[in-house]
Amino acid sequence: MRYLYYSLLMLLLFWSCQDLAQLDTIEDVTYDAVFAFPLLNSSITLEDALTKLDNPEEIRVAPDGLLTVVYNSSLVTQESLDILRDLSSTLPLMIPILSDSVVLPFSIPGQVEIDQIWFDAGTLSFSFQHSHPDPIDVTIRMPQLVQDGQPLTYQLTVPEYSGSGPLPVGNNENALTDLEQVRIIPENNQVTFEYDAVAPDGTPVNLTNFFLSINAPSISYAEGFLGQRVYEGGSDEVDIDFFDFSYTDGQVLFSEPVITLFVENSYGIPTRAIVNDFHVTTTNGNILPVTGDLIRSGLDFPYPEPDQVGMVSLDSFVFTKDNSNVGEVLSLNPRSIAYDIDILTHPEGGTGQSGFVRNDNYYSVRMQVDLPMIGNILRFAVRDTVALSIGDLQEIEEAEIKIIADNDIPVDADLQLYFLDDSGVLLDSLFLADQQRLQAALMTPDQSGTITQTTEVIVPISAERFEVVKEVASAILTINLSTDRNRDQPVRIFQNQQIGIRAGMKAQVKSK
Repeated sequence: MRYLYYSLLMLLLFWSCQDLAQLDTIEDVTYDAVFAFPLLNSSITLEDALTKLDNPEEIRVAPDGLLTVVYNSSLVTQESLDILRDLSSTLPLMIPILSDSVVLPFSIPGQVEIDQIWFDAGTLSFSFQHSHPDPIDVTIRMPQLVQDGQPLTYQLTVPEYSGSGPLPVGNNENALTDLEQVRIIPENNQVTFEYDAVAPDGTPVNLTNFFLSINAPSISYAEGFLGQRVYEGGSDEVDIDFFDFSYTDGQVLFSEPVITLFVENSYGIPTRAIVNDFHVTTTNGNILPVTGDLIRSGLDFPYPEPDQVGMVSLDSFVFTKDNSNVGEVLSLNPRSIAYDIDILTHPEGGTGQSGFVRNDNYYSVRMQVDLPMIGNILRFAVRDTVALSIGDLQEIEEAEIKIIADNDIPVDADLQLYFLDDSGVLLDSLFLADQQRLQAALMTPDQSGTITQTTEVIVPISAERFEVVKEVASAILTINLSTDRNRDQPVRIFQNQQIGIRAGMKAQVKSK
């Protein structure tokens, strides 16, 4: 007899996701037969099932108990080095000085207008020649290049020209100027270079082959209109594992999904995210674009003002069924959601708006997908294959199993169990006709809760059937969920909703 007890206990173990710890008591399952005993008394909630998923960041419970599955992407971060490197690469590396006072437009390609630049690397050098027969004193002034709060100034004496051979050279090759100590502050978008070169008697001397050189510059801070440019932003993908319950068929129609892009930005310039790609991939491989006015126009990032250097501005962009097609594309069994963006600086163009970029600035984007458990389920099927052995059943003449299921969840559940032999050949099913339906709970009039529905069923197991299924080596449990009866009214899944299953068996043993 102990073989019978343990074999049937294994048979029903799959109907519970809980530890079968309470097998000594069961209400409402009684028989007149001598051999009558409980098999299981257990329950499962939707929250328990959802916590078995791998990818959700969290299972959120609203104050009213509504469950929401939340998925988050990794953080896509872009630092300011690309912008500053771009600016550094466009600086004029060699500037010819053709007279004793040169006013140069401080222009960088792309309509860039610089209010000031700071460096964290690089050097400044100069070199010139003269042909005067006497030593000369030279003073070089660069009013818009500031060092320690003062205009950058050089003073040096250059030997006389002997009349033959190479011309004397004046330079600072032995004391190059460290650009890290220099700021360029153009005046009216211009930079002035001046020099005085005089002989001992005060006669002005013309300098020749005069060049200023900026060597390996690296900008650490730039302020002004920094140009309208497109920079690579980044991409990411969120895997949706909601359908990894061995999903095989059907649909879950989420009626109120939400996608949110969270943005952090410490760039001090107007910046717009240009959406190159934003799509949902479904479980059957279809790719569905996410569309909406906000996506087409681009996402304008918040940014700190010039007096907020070092601060971070925060914002979020929310996509719902009201401002996009998110409600449509996320109602079709999503497998993943991916996006790809580029960044456009100064998207409105023009040169009147000043901003800043510092070498520690960054922006970051993170996508969050909220799937509230509100919607409809259409023939959504899950299945699982498990090892199973009925064992030696020679003592059984006939038996019946009584199942009592209390369903608090507003979803019908059709159950079936298929028996396979060790070659995977189908032997039989627990229910010979249709699958057994557990009636969905009814929603309360205010939609804030459910009214439990109880289903009772007795499954007779004849001796002839036992002869067939005794060779069972594994079983396939299928569960088909559907809200067909309530399709016009999306159901709501709450934390405390559960399906409770109690089962007992009575068996007739052959007389010896």
